[in-house]
Amino acid sequence: MWSDAEDDLFDDFTDAAPAAVDGARGDSFDCFVHPDTGSQRSFDGKNMHANSISIPRDTQRRDRIVVSFDNDHGEPVEPSNEFEKMLLREGIEVRRDENYSKYMYIGDITSDVLAIKLESSMRVRRFKDDLLEAFEEALKQQENLITYLEASHSSCGIQESIFRVLILCRSSQGKVFDLLMSQLQNLQKGNQKETLNLSHLCIAQMRFINRIYCSQTLFCSIFERDIEKWSPPIRNSLISSIPEVLTDVVVQQEAVKELQSLLLRDVKTDPIGCKLAVISALSLLNADVETSKRMQDKLTKSLSDFDVELLPSLIDLLTQRLEISNKGALANLLTQLSTNLYVDRLRITRRGKLHITLDGLVGEIFDKISQFVVLSGETGWKEVQRFFRSEKSTEKSGATQAASQDSVADSDPDSSRALTLFDILLSIDLLALRTCPLSASNVIKQRFLLSQDNLESLSRLFGEALKFKSLCERNVSPLISIAQQCLWSAKEETQKFGAKLFKDLFIALTKCREHILKTMLSHSVQSESESEAVLYELTDLIDTNAEAIEPFISLITEYFFILDRMSIPNIKRFFRAIFRLYAAKPSTATQKDNLNDMIPLFLRSANNVQPVFGVLAVLIKLETALLLDESSSRESDVECSLKLLEEARSSSAYIRTCCYNELPEVLRMCFGCSKSSAMNQWLTVFIEEFRSDFFTDSYEPSRELEGERYANSETSLWLKCLDGQNLGEAIPLLEAVTEAIRLQETWPSAETMEATQRDRWTRIFYALNANISMEGVEGDSKDSCDALFRTIQWIRTLYNVFAEEEACPAVDSGTIDVLWTKKFLLMFECHKELISKVKSLGQWPLPDRTPLSMVTVVAAEAKKKPVKKAPKRKRAAVIEEDVPPPTQPILSKEIESKSRSGRNVTLAKMMSCMKPLKLSAVVKLLELMQGKRRASIFLIEHLLEILVQVCPRVAKKSLPWAKRSKVGICIHGDLAVVFGLIEKLLPVFWSTFSRTVSYFRDFMNSSAVVTNEADVVEQLANLFRLCLATLEHLFSWNHITSLPSDSDAVSSRKKSRRDKLMGIIEHCILQEDGERSAGSEAEVNVYGYLVDVCEQVPNVGVAIALLGCISVLRAPSEELSNKMARYTLGFLKKEWVDKEGHPLKGATLTSAVRKILSHYLRLRPVQYRLCAIQWILAKKLADLIPHEERRKSKVYEQDSDDHEMNERYTGQIFACFTRATFGTIYKVLFIAMNDALTETEISPSNSCILRRGSVQEYLHTWSIAAGCVALFGLMLRVRELRNTSLLVTAIKEGRRFLALMSNKNGSFMYLLEEKSRLASVTDRVVEIIKSVQIGNRNFQNICVHAKANRSNILLKLVPDFRVTNEQWMRAIQAKFVGINCEDAFEIGLLKPRDINGEEIVYSADERSPSISSESSTEQNAEEVQADSDDSRTSEVF
Repeated sequence: MWSDAEDDLFDDFTDAAPAAVDGARGDSFDCFVHPDTGSQRSFDGKNMHANSISIPRDTQRRDRIVVSFDNDHGEPVEPSNEFEKMLLREGIEVRRDENYSKYMYIGDITSDVLAIKLESSMRVRRFKDDLLEAFEEALKQQENLITYLEASHSSCGIQESIFRVLILCRSSQGKVFDLLMSQLQNLQKGNQKETLNLSHLCIAQMRFINRIYCSQTLFCSIFERDIEKWSPPIRNSLISSIPEVLTDVVVQQEAVKELQSLLLRDVKTDPIGCKLAVISALSLLNADVETSKRMQDKLTKSLSDFDVELLPSLIDLLTQRLEISNKGALANLLTQLSTNLYVDRLRITRRGKLHITLDGLVGEIFDKISQFVVLSGETGWKEVQRFFRSEKSTEKSGATQAASQDSVADSDPDSSRALTLFDILLSIDLLALRTCPLSASNVIKQRFLLSQDNLESLSRLFGEALKFKSLCERNVSPLISIAQQCLWSAKEETQKFGAKLFKDLFIALTKCREHILKTMLSHSVQSESESEAVLYELTDLIDTNAEAIEPFISLITEYFFILDRMSIPNIKRFFRAIFRLYAAKPSTATQKDNLNDMIPLFLRSANNVQPVFGVLAVLIKLETALLLDESSSRESDVECSLKLLEEARSSSAYIRTCCYNELPEVLRMCFGCSKSSAMNQWLTVFIEEFRSDFFTDSYEPSRELEGERYANSETSLWLKCLDGQNLGEAIPLLEAVTEAIRLQETWPSAETMEATQRDRWTRIFYALNANISMEGVEGDSKDSCDALFRTIQWIRTLYNVFAEEEACPAVDSGTIDVLWTKKFLLMFECHKELISKVKSLGQWPLPDRTPLSMVTVVAAEAKKKPVKKAPKRKRAAVIEEDVPPPTQPILSKEIESKSRSGRNVTLAKMMSCMKPLKLSAVVKLLELMQGKRRASIFLIEHLLEILVQVCPRVAKKSLPWAKRSKVGICIHGDLAVVFGLIEKLLPVFWSTFSRTVSYFRDFMNSSAVVTNEADVVEQLANLFRLCLATLEHLFSWNHITSLPSDSDAVSSRKKSRRDKLMGIIEHCILQEDGERSAGSEAEVNVYGYLVDVCEQVPNVGVAIALLGCISVLRAPSEELSNKMARYTLGFLKKEWVDKEGHPLKGATLTSAVRKILSHYLRLRPVQYRLCAIQWILAKKLADLIPHEERRKSKVYEQDSDDHEMNERYTGQIFACFTRATFGTIYKVLFIAMNDALTETEISPSNSCILRRGSVQEYLHTWSIAAGCVALFGLMLRVRELRNTSLLVTAIKEGRRFLALMSNKNGSFMYLLEEKSRLASVTDRVVEIIKSVQIGNRNFQNICVHAKANRSNILLKLVPDFRVTNEQWMRAIQAKFVGINCEDAFEIGLLKPRDINGEEIVYSADERSPSISSESSTEQNAEEVQADSDDSRTSEVF
């Protein structure tokens, strides 16, 4: 048997010698051994002849084979040219075979030996020149060219061609290669069919050359020719062989530039094949980092010019040439691809052979990137995270960003940018990888959440991405994950986007619809907002694409069994989607019949929850039937629904209440539908039954709340519930009756619509005119609280129903005003009674809740007692609650446990549980209640709550979890309606405000005091504060306040609205005060009026509200602004007191001081703000420092040149500046100082010469700031004044100050740039650095304090502070080095000091080895700061 090695030895002969293989039979071979040759074999030849094999026959040793190749029987031919003659003299013959084809015979040597022999001969210059000249002359004959290109023969077998032998010679390589290229170029001019093989033969001479002696020569030979116009197969083959020919690294770099140029050019013939060859060659050539970077930049910028078929190979090339070890390299490449690769514009060019679709090509592109990221390991994923981060990770302050620009390397991926389609597809592909780490997955998903500001654009991008179905279907899980991440967001808009993405996925990815729909529906039983968004999109999907969702009807109906996990609004949405699907697809008749059979079972169920489901199903079924105008079974469906609805109305009270609560929305949804006879008749009866069931003419009033003050004596009609009913049913029923009347208006029976509208008020006016029975309000019981609460709810509902009524037929406006007033007085009195009764009860659960709603308990305000943990057995026991009234159902255990997870509401927030009043109703009530103190307070509080919802403020973003009530917003109307109501409100409101101001103006004058009742003063002060808070909210309304980002048209509309409101207020001011005159701008008069009001401020709450109101107005002049600042400073001098007349203390005082001081600093002009801060620090806050501490440093003796502060102010006492408020004042001043520096910081242009005055201005600014920093640092040494919160602010703002100072484009660094400039201000610069050094030393002591006390919150800030501190020192040192003043600045080690400034001395036992070595170094180092912080001779480091 043959061994494996021997089989491998003869692999080359098997295909070429079938006869020899056929002769191999059994275990023996017939062998022929040539007598003249040995058993050597040359493997230099590329092809072996079959007849050149001889296998010896040896039965004893079968593993021994002798092969002979000397079978050449060609006939020698006379040389035809000088070149062949010269070769003949070297022993090389020209022979002719049996086919009369010429070939070269080199004798009994190999081609390698021949190359050595010729190289030896060509050392003679003459021989070399003659040989190459003869060779060039011989090549003019194509027959000779063929002969020299074909393989030569020898006794050793087939050898290299003569052409290749000459290329292998050092002396002839360059010349012969150039001749080869010339011949190759000449061949491109002939017939392609005849010359194609010969051209390929020429290319073969270049491949796999053993040694290259001069790559530069070969480079010139290749690129000096216009290879771009050659035959595509030859050109592409030549380009692919370039990496094998050019082995020198320097030359390869030049080749990279040439090939890059070719890649960017527009090739006419076979451009795809040509550029694929170029890309293949570039991937094998070497280049330095700079060349690769420039090539990457050029290629990425030209991506749109490439054929889409080239992009996968091009992406592969860019990633291969990437230095992944360089930080930001991959992130930069991804950013460039994101910017320049417009995936949505890619189209198949069809200029090449089409083997793949566009979808497949795009998938291949992102697979290449994903594969490279995976192979790059952890580094690759870090770069991906760097790419997807949208904003720089900097501090909140703008100054830190300015400082970081010097130390952080520039990186495009870190800058904020918008998402592109490339980002979307890359995210999908990366998230689909199993190796994607959790950190990268979170960053990618977070990137989508950060793009919530432009969800419309994001939705469009995902729509474009879903066009690549193959890629998306392969990676459907990441898409679902992104949609879920959006649904879990706290923002409502993002949740809607996530639900819409689910819908788009369902429509686009047909193969994955079941999985997508199942995941989408799983969110319908999650949070209420998730469920709402998902069910809305499900309904829309059914309306627009019912045939797609029809096969999955069974999947949707499974959720019938878990309806109890949804809220009532979402259950309605679910039923609405189901009934619309049944209506759109008649093929679902079976499922529809099953649901219709289930509804009566729901209604008759003994379970307390299922009847609610039945009521909701009936109502939605009725709505769907009414909206199907063209359905043939419409009337029968409506009649069937009405029968079921009547059955629900005849059930228990809580089911009726649930039915009446949801019926108004159903009737509103049916506006615009065609008339239904059955529905019209039912509505008529329904409206009449309301009056007969809940109103009576036979009632005798007997209670105080039924007296003449609260009841209308001109009517005998009373609201009185019969047995088995309660007012809780009548409240939603009134809304339902109103909507029923409006629906009937759309089916008018009168001649005109106007007559029908007049009829509306006549049909419902009795509800407003009727008096209200107050039975059941006696005693302090839950039932009495329920009765009072329902009365309040009834009156609020009446106001909302009749708020739009301007007049009623046969009733004058005076009568209507009287009815409104009496109802309000009753509501107000009921409100007071309810509060009193709840206080006596302690807790009171709200009535009229359904089994699916949460229990809301109103608790009286009381001091919280520490909760004692009970034993586990007791904690697990069920807590007994109040037994519900007979009108409410006994809940099942499951729903009861769910309901108990409700909420507790304090008495102060009890109004939030009541039905909200419309803005129009509040405006009308304010008109009626003018001059009534407590009523005005009550209504303005409600007005302020409404404005928070309908008038969002500029730069005031609501918290994500603070959900606004949609119902509360929509009932007030659109922008035009709201603005009109505010215009109507302002004169009435301003009248109340001006009366309050007049009261306190008179109150300040002791001779004009009318009353000294404390309660009246406190109530009017509260009214004063509420009026100012309302004005502040109106003045900062985003629809009247222009923003820099607004367009001209939007700004013009906002300005018009603002001017209109200001004009109304100015008119009111001028009417009250005849001495005032109208100015050019109404806002100027309003501002001046509010400034004058400062003299009538009664308490600190009003002061803060007044400052807040003025802060949202534009200051008309610096004079008025300074006047307001003086008033604000006066607020800080006053000793504020509480209701009992005791001085304010604690959090109330500190919060007030913080707000007042912040307003004062904002009122001062920017150029004087630093002076004001320095004055407060040195003249007022320093007074709180103990005398012994102040004696230690002269820094406390600073002078301030604040022109607004004279000796009179310096000598006055500021009652608000106490040790209790020290920390708050310190924080406000430090933050304000850095903010002022940020605003005043000037970045001088290097191209202009600044005036001398600018330099002095910079010195003045930094001198003040440095003095403040020194004081900020020294004040930290006082143990009695500092706390952890103060130290946190100090280290944060200290770092921020150092960052501002070391900003390379800042004004302080500008002072150090030129030696001549620095020489003129050296003393002042030194003083600035010394002062900063004093403060900085104390900031550094915080680091020691944090470590000694193990303060985690401080330890987190220490590293960043030390980095910024190091940057500050290095920045100043670099400036001194730049002007050859490096000796003026030294950096050394500091002695360790504690937070009190005392030196820390370690004992020998306490020292660790590391501490000992550091301390010895410190002792030998030069001390950079004297022990005394105020030393005037301390060195500048």
